[in-house]
Amino acid sequence: MRKLTLLIYNILGFCLIIAPLSKAKGQSPADTTLAQAYLERTIVLADEGLEDSIGWYLLEAARLYQQAGFYELFLQKHLSDYQYVYENGYFSPVIEAMHTIVAASRKQLGDSHPLLAPWYYHLGRSLQMRGDNAEAMEWVMRCLTLQQSIQPTPWLDIAYTHNLMGVCYIGLYKFSEAIAQYNKALEIRKRELGTRHPLTALVINNLGSAHGYFGLNDIALQYYQEALSIREEVLPPDHPHLGISIFNLATLYSDLGLTKKAIELYQKAMRIYQLDAVANDELIGDVYQNLGVEYQYINAYEEAFAHLQQARIIYERQPEVNPEKLAFVAQNIASTLSLQGNYRASIDENKTAMGWFRKQVDSIDYRFEPLLTNMGMDYTALGRLDSSLQYHYEALEVLSHYPEAIMERGNVYSNIGNTYLRMGDYEQALVAQEEALKGYTGSLGEQHERVTYALNEMAATRLRQGMFRHAFALAQRALEANYPATFSNDPPPEAYFSLPHAFNSFLLKAKAVLGMEGNTRLAALYYRQADSLLLYRQQILVSKEDKINLAKETWRLSSVAVANKVAMWRHDGNARHLEEAFHYAERCKANVLLSSVAAYEATQFAGLPDSLANKENELRALMVNFQQQLAAGADSLSRSALQQALFATSQSYRTLVNHLEKNYPLYYDLKYEKGIPTVGALQTALEPDEAFVSYFTADTVLYIFKVTKTGFSVHEQFVGADFYDHQEGLRKSITLQLDDVYLQKARLLYKMLFPFEWEEGIRKLVLAPDDALVKLPFETLLREAPAGSSLVDYSSLAYLLRDFAISYSPSAAFCYRRANAPKLSDDTQGFLGCAPVFEEEFSPDDYALASRTALERLETDLRGGALSGQRVKPLPGTARETQAVSQLFTSRRLPATVLLHAFSTEAKLRAELATPWRFVHLASHGLINEKYPDLSGILLYPDTLAGQDGLLTAGEVYNLSLQADLVALSACETGPGRISGGEGLLGLTRAFLYAGANNLLASLWKVQDRASADLMIAFYEYHLISGTNAFAPALQQAKLQLIEEGEYSHPFFWSPFILIGK
Repeated sequence: MRKLTLLIYNILGFCLIIAPLSKAKGQSPADTTLAQAYLERTIVLADEGLEDSIGWYLLEAARLYQQAGFYELFLQKHLSDYQYVYENGYFSPVIEAMHTIVAASRKQLGDSHPLLAPWYYHLGRSLQMRGDNAEAMEWVMRCLTLQQSIQPTPWLDIAYTHNLMGVCYIGLYKFSEAIAQYNKALEIRKRELGTRHPLTALVINNLGSAHGYFGLNDIALQYYQEALSIREEVLPPDHPHLGISIFNLATLYSDLGLTKKAIELYQKAMRIYQLDAVANDELIGDVYQNLGVEYQYINAYEEAFAHLQQARIIYERQPEVNPEKLAFVAQNIASTLSLQGNYRASIDENKTAMGWFRKQVDSIDYRFEPLLTNMGMDYTALGRLDSSLQYHYEALEVLSHYPEAIMERGNVYSNIGNTYLRMGDYEQALVAQEEALKGYTGSLGEQHERVTYALNEMAATRLRQGMFRHAFALAQRALEANYPATFSNDPPPEAYFSLPHAFNSFLLKAKAVLGMEGNTRLAALYYRQADSLLLYRQQILVSKEDKINLAKETWRLSSVAVANKVAMWRHDGNARHLEEAFHYAERCKANVLLSSVAAYEATQFAGLPDSLANKENELRALMVNFQQQLAAGADSLSRSALQQALFATSQSYRTLVNHLEKNYPLYYDLKYEKGIPTVGALQTALEPDEAFVSYFTADTVLYIFKVTKTGFSVHEQFVGADFYDHQEGLRKSITLQLDDVYLQKARLLYKMLFPFEWEEGIRKLVLAPDDALVKLPFETLLREAPAGSSLVDYSSLAYLLRDFAISYSPSAAFCYRRANAPKLSDDTQGFLGCAPVFEEEFSPDDYALASRTALERLETDLRGGALSGQRVKPLPGTARETQAVSQLFTSRRLPATVLLHAFSTEAKLRAELATPWRFVHLASHGLINEKYPDLSGILLYPDTLAGQDGLLTAGEVYNLSLQADLVALSACETGPGRISGGEGLLGLTRAFLYAGANNLLASLWKVQDRASADLMIAFYEYHLISGTNAFAPALQQAKLQLIEEGEYSHPFFWSPFILIGK
C-alpha cells in the first residue's frame, strides 16, 4: 500500500531557560565592546537573511570575551543572541559556534559549572530543530544531569528540559519515552505554575501529539481539547500557539476520517499564522503540506498538488532548509502524481525525496524503504515488472539493517508476491507470500490483520492454480487470524481487526467451494456473511469518499452473488432465489446517495437535537478510527487498549441507536430503516400502469429485473466489450447526427435492454440503469425499425418515448423511498428561476480563479460552451425561458421569483435557496469536470466582491439544505459525471439529490439554447395543466411536441433532458 506521510511539528516554548547565574566580576573591558558590536551585527544579518558572515561574528565575539578571561560573563550575558539567530532558521552557524564555545568553557570552568546548563539546553534545542535528534538528546541529557545538581533545584528549567527530551524522542520515533518525559514536565508545571498556564498547555498539547503518534486518538483528542481550552482562556486570539492547537486537532480529525472538519481547522490555523506571516512562514508551509494530504484523501489531486508545491516553495526559502520536510513534501507530491496515474513523474519525485534524506544521513536509512517501495509499485503500474522487483528487493536490503523491522519486511515481500502474480509466476509468488506471512507472524503474532491479508493473498494464488481445497483452508485460516482468540468462530462484525479483509476471506471461501464441488448453497451462505460485513461498514462510515469506495466492494459481491442465485433458481425453480438475486443487484446501487438522503430527511423532518446528531457522528468516526489503528499494526499493549476502546465505543453507539429508536422514532425510521425493499414492497409503491426496470452489469452478463404491480421477472443478456461500444456509438450518433449509425444502434440496444414482452396497460417506466448505462438516453431507443428510405424522418420514428413516460431512479430503494418520502408543507412557495443570461461583456477575468480556470477549458457555442472568443457566451434564450415559465405560475396566481442578469449571483441564489421552493429552475452554462466531479458546477453572474467565485459547484451543492419537489438544471451536461461502481454518476445530479431535491431534471450532453427553452416552457405548462405530482408525463408530452413540430425533431434536441424521480 502506498504510504502518505502526514507531518505534525510540535513547537517548544520559545523562552530562554532561566538558570542560576553567578555574578559577573567587574565590568567588561573595551575589547568586549567590539564583541557586543559583532553580536549586534549578527542580529542585523539574521534579519536581512545574510547568512554568510553570521558564523564568523558569533565565533569572534566569543573569542574576544574568552581572550579577556570573561568566560562566565559571556555565558551569562549573550546566550539570548545565539538563541535569536537559530530561532530565525540559521542552525548550522549557531551550532558550530556553540560547539566551540561550550568546549572552551568546559575546559576553563569544568563540566559542572551551572552557567553551562542553559548552553547545553539550547545547543540540544538547535540540533533538534535542525532534525539531529540523536545528538540533540546527548546535550539535553547533559543539561538535565547538571540541572539536577544545582541548589536550589531549578524546577521550571528542568520542566523545559523534560519537554525538549520528549520532542527529541518523538523525532526518534520512541513515543512511549516521549510520553514519559512530557508527563514529568507536566507534573512540574502544574505544581509550579498551575493548571491554566500557557506553558502547562504547551506540554498538554505535546502529550496529545505523542498519543496521536501512538494511535490512541481518543486520548489525544482529550489532551488537544484541554490545551486549546487553556490557550483560548489565557492567550490573545492571534497567538501562534492557538494555531498549533488547532493544527493538531485538525490532524486528529483527519486520522478519524473527518476530512471536511480537518480542512476547516487547518484553514483556521492558517488564518492565525498569516497574522504574522513572516514569523510563521514555516508553520504556514506545514499547513499547506497537510492540506495537500487532505485533498488527496478526497481525490482532489490538482488541489493537493498545488498545496504541496506551495509547501515546497516555503520550505525552500527558509534561511536553512530542513531536508526532512523537503523529503516528505516530495514524497507526498509523488503520491499525488501516482494517484493521478503519472507514474514516471512520481518516480522522479521519490528520487528527489531520497536525495533530501541523503543530505541528513550518509548511510542507509529506514526512511528509504517507503520510497523504494513506492517506486516499485509505480513500475508495476507501468508494466515494468523487472524494475518493480529490483526496487522491492532494494527495499528489502534497506530493512536488513533494521532487524526489528519484521513487519515492514513482510509488507515488502507481499509486494514482491503481487509482482510475481502479475508475471504469472505462481510458485515464486507463493514463496514471497510465505516470507510475508513469516514476517507478520514473527512480529505481530498469529492473530493480526496483516496475517489475514497474507493468508488471503496465498488463498487467491491457490485459486489461480485451481487448488481449491488449499485455497479454502487458507481463507479459513485468514478468517480465524482476523479476530481475537477469545471470540467464537462466529464473531460480531466489530470484533474483526479488518472488515475488508474478512469480506475478502468470505468471497475466497465461496469461490473455493464453487470450484471444489459446485456447492451453490454453501457459497450463498458465505455471500450472506460477506454482505453482513458490508452493511455494518455502511452504517459506521462517515466520509462520502469512504462510502463510495465501499460501493466498489459491494459490486464485487453482487456480481458473484447474483450469478450464484440465478444458478440456484435454474437448479430448483424456487422464485425466492430470483428475489434474492434482485436484492444483491440493488445492494450495490446508490447506497451513498440513499444514506445521504435518508440522513438529510431525518435531520429536516425529525427534530433531532444537534448534540445527539454530533454524538452519533463522533461515535461512528471513532469506531472507524479504532479499526484503522488495529489494522495499522499497533504493539500488543496498544492493540489491547484499542480493542477495548472499539468494544466500548460500539456499545455506546448501539446504546445511542436504541435511544434514538425509543425517543426519536421518526429520525430512526428515516435514517436507519433504509434497507432494500422486497419485490412485494416495491410493487406497493408502483402504480398499475407503471413498470420498474433495473439493470445490473456483471463482468460478462447483463441482468435485467422487471417489476410491475403484479409481476416480477429476471432476464439475462450475455455481453462483451462491444456492449459499451454500442452505447457510446448511440450517444455519438445523436450528438454528431450520424443517421445510419443511430438507426442501427438504437434498434440493437432496444433488443438487448428490453428482451421481454410488455404487459398490457403499462404507460410509465422507471429505469434504474447502472455502469455506463446511466449515460444512455433510453427514450431514443427504437421499438421498430423504420421503413426503408434514404432519408430519415425523425418526426415519425418509433421511439420508446412514444409509448412510455420515462423517468430514472438510482435504485429500487431510492424509488421506494421517494414514493414514501415526507411531503413538503402546503405553504411551500412556488417557482424560483435563475438565469444570468450573460448579455453583458464578461470575460473569464471577471470571475474568481477557480471559475476562470473551468471556463477556459470550454469552447463550443452551446450551453456549456461558456466562452465565445474571450467573453462568456450569452444565453438569450434562458431569459425568455425563465420569464415565460414564471408567467405560467403567476397567471395561475402561484408565487414566482426570478433572478435575472446581475441579480443571479451566487450569493443571492444561496440566500433564496435557504427557504423551501416547490420548483427551482437554473438556466445557465454548466461546467462538467468528470475527473473531479465535485468541481462541476453551474456558472452564475460574476460578483467577486460578495466573497463568492460565481460557480455553484457540486461540492458546494452537497452542503445546501434544499426543500424542493423539482430542481431543473437547464444547462448542458448537468447529468454526467464520473461513474463510480454501483454508485452511478457523481457530480451535479447526485449533489442536488443529496441536498434535498425530490425530483431532478438534468441533461446528458450540451443542449441547444432555443430548443432547450421551448422544451422547458412546454414541460412546465403540461405539468401545471395536469394538476398531478408526477413530472414524467409532462416531460414526455413536451418532448413529443418538439418532435411533432419538426424543427427540433432530431433526438439531439430533445433527448438530453432526463428526469430523475417520478
